[in-house]
Amino acid sequence: MLRLALFLGKIVRFLRRRHSGRSAGALALALCPDFYSRLTVEGKILMVTGSVGKSTVAAAAVHMLRAAGLRVVSNCEDRGLRTGTAAALVSAADYKGRISCDWLVLEADGRISDAVLSLGKPEILLVTGLFPHHGPASCRSSAIKSLIERAAGPETRLILNALDPGMTDILPELPRIRYGAAPGANARPSMNLVGPRTSCPHCGGKLSYSRVFHHHLGEYCCTACGTRTPPADYLLTAGESTSPAFAVNGVPFCTDLAAAHHYLNLTAATALVCEALGIPVEKAAELCADYRLNARFYSETQLDGRRIVFLLCRSGNPISFDRGLEYVAARPETKTVLLYTEAAPLPMSADISWLYDTSFEFLFKTAETVVCAGDGRLDTAARLHYTGYKRENILVCHDDSQLSAMLGATRGTLYILTGPVAAERILRLLQKGGRP
Repeated sequence: MLRLALFLGKIVRFLRRRHSGRSAGALALALCPDFYSRLTVEGKILMVTGSVGKSTVAAAAVHMLRAAGLRVVSNCEDRGLRTGTAAALVSAADYKGRISCDWLVLEADGRISDAVLSLGKPEILLVTGLFPHHGPASCRSSAIKSLIERAAGPETRLILNALDPGMTDILPELPRIRYGAAPGANARPSMNLVGPRTSCPHCGGKLSYSRVFHHHLGEYCCTACGTRTPPADYLLTAGESTSPAFAVNGVPFCTDLAAAHHYLNLTAATALVCEALGIPVEKAAELCADYRLNARFYSETQLDGRRIVFLLCRSGNPISFDRGLEYVAARPETKTVLLYTEAAPLPMSADISWLYDTSFEFLFKTAETVVCAGDGRLDTAARLHYTGYKRENILVCHDDSQLSAMLGATRGTLYILTGPVAAERILRLLQKGGRP
């Protein structure tokens, strides 16, 4: 059935092109349930995992490896991690199931852990961050740690986030390098109810932070056992949120991105590529020169002369929303923000705690008007009141068909924070309704 799955999957990809990923992947898995275990990878494997940031890190690494002239296969370019991974491998494999490449770059979490493990042990395994309680269960620290322990082989090298205290005890027998950020590269502190991690992963003692980069990521020290932030081999040494450039180990990088978490993700990708290819940071900076954030995460368009920016933010995931809010807050311009919250993994009426773990305070006094729409519109509006927003600055849209008219009464650049499926639907609504 493998050949049939590959044959039909390739046809679906060719015929449907833009929206073929999930269809081709789902078809291959339905026809051949042991699809992954029957593939043979003729190349080296790089794996990127973690609670947040893995898609951006993997995409940037793929860009740099291809810029170096290498043959790269990756699952970070199709939507839907489970079916998207299958679709990417359908495209790359021949009809005998052989995937011939220099590097196979895999983004992975608990959703596809069993699948990707059958492809082979990674040469390098990069972990972006471990967040215990946020997002889907497959991305929480327990699921990610389980994946790491099963995926790593005796020859696997680790690349870890030095700012995360949860990584200090990961597979201590394996060689590792770390990436991190210097004080001058820190983001604005998170202003939510989560705060940094308070207990040491080693002894349970109290962690004291001298600086928080984001949530529990930062410079820490245990007051009981002395565990502290380890030195970083790849250090983000510059990158203020209003600048288009950052530096790694003093080497300047140019990018169109302008948020501290993007800089940290690109630092991670730089570490991955430098370690995989054995090249200096200067060469990585050249390979990264024309990198642009994937349209899945950031895209711009113009509608009737108005600039509209889409930022991928997953409902139910406060980390994802925090990073989008930080980016919007850093833009010094007149702006309107649309928060379109879709149905979370649990019904919005049953679990809205993620809204109070999200730093909506970033928007306070930086966005003139905030429009709330989608399944969680009323809960989102209530959360915005908690930040200090006045009622006249919060608009609630109960009917998506009225969204275009409501947005038409607002001013400035329109930032839309939502998931990818809703983003396409919103854009169609705006185009049909004329001026947003």
